[in-house]
Amino acid sequence: MKKLAIILIGMICSSLVAATNISCEYQTGAATKKTKISFQLPETIKFGLLVPVSIQPEDGASASMNTVVLKDYPYLVLADVYRIETNNSRIALLKISPDKTSVEMAYVNMGEKQTAKFYQGKCYATGEIK
Repeated sequence: MKKLAIILIGMICSSLVAATNISCEYQTGAATKKTKISFQLPETIKFGLLVPVSIQPEDGASASMNTVVLKDYPYLVLADVYRIETNNSRIALLKISPDKTSVEMAYVNMGEKQTAKFYQGKCYATGEIK
């Protein structure tokens, strides 16, 4: 009886912390070095969920960006919403494929010097994939 209780508790705890770890990499058109981004998604993904994203260029210092879920099915769309509130507004959009194997990114400057850059990359997911 104790073994059954321990097994049930273990299954419940593992389902509570089930998450998907996603690592993606992309490179700019002319660059030879890749940039890696990684983040963790909980089992339940909802609109407005805050998702910290780690950014690591091959030859630079790592940074993090707080994103929020704008869309969760079939594509996952994350946006960096904090930079919208400045005079030189910028936004980063990340669109992850339903099978979590590819990412499309857009970096848009909407301030005085408007620019937009677009990238595509490959992703690798580990853990619970929904």
